[in-house]
Amino acid sequence: MTISTDKLIQLRKDRGWSQEKLAAISGISVRTIQRA
Repeated sequence: MTISTDKLIQLRKDRGWSQEKLAAISGISVRTIQRA
């Protein structure tokens, strides 16, 4: 499954999640999220 970077950022911000929280919830590393 793929999702656009802009969409991912918008969804994360809409929920008030940090990159760290998104990483914990999704099971991927913070570094991967930072590179998206």
